[in-house]
Amino acid sequence: MNDVHSARGPARLVRLVRVLGLVAVALVALGAAAPEARATVMRYALIIGSNVGVDGSGAVKEPLTHAEAEAALVRDALRAHSGFDDRAPRTIVLTRPARGAVLAAVSRLRATIAADRRDFPGHHDVLFLLYYSGHGLDGQLLLADGPLDARELDRALGGLGADLRVNVLDACHAASLDGGRTVAKGVVPDRGFALDRVVPDDALHTDGVVWLAASSGSAFEDPERGGFFTTAFVEALTR
Repeated sequence: MNDVHSARGPARLVRLVRVLGLVAVALVALGAAAPEARATVMRYALIIGSNVGVDGSGAVKEPLTHAEAEAALVRDALRAHSGFDDRAPRTIVLTRPARGAVLAAVSRLRATIAADRRDFPGHHDVLFLLYYSGHGLDGQLLLADGPLDARELDRALGGLGADLRVNVLDACHAASLDGGRTVAKGVVPDRGFALDRVVPDDALHTDGVVWLAASSGSAFEDPERGGFFTTAFVEALTR
């Protein structure tokens, strides 16, 4: 991620809001649905923010300014507008984590989801959100102690048993962090899973995985406002 002047922000935010707005509307629909509908959806989130990142050679990347604060912003927006419980163990927020801490958090979420399925009889759709703000490179999340391969993380997340997974990645080269599911311009939707057609009526009962990723080599952050990608996502949630 690189710092850029705020003058570049508005146009980029407009474009991003159009893309992110669809998923944000789906998440908001979960919180705004009738009580009986909300009761059928269990929500979980892993939110990661790291201003520091170390690549595979051990080199420390230039520190970011806002990634860790953005994690808190996303947590608060999900609680206020999408009905997420912002407390552990259903929502776990990690700041400047090591690789082991991320994988341990996934294991904790897997156990929590399994326990909730046992403790709350009946059919419940499980929604899981992954949010990451920090450095990324060549299909890896660059964490405080080194890289975590996104394919390894995706395999771990696949074991959660979630009906719908939404992965939001605000990082340089984030389009390469989905294990080959995206191309240079961003996410390629699976045939038959048209997000704009399932929002909002069927958003509660859609199966699949949605990737939202900054696709360029530089995911910009404004010195004052923070990352443009995350800013657009949070603004879309609160509209």
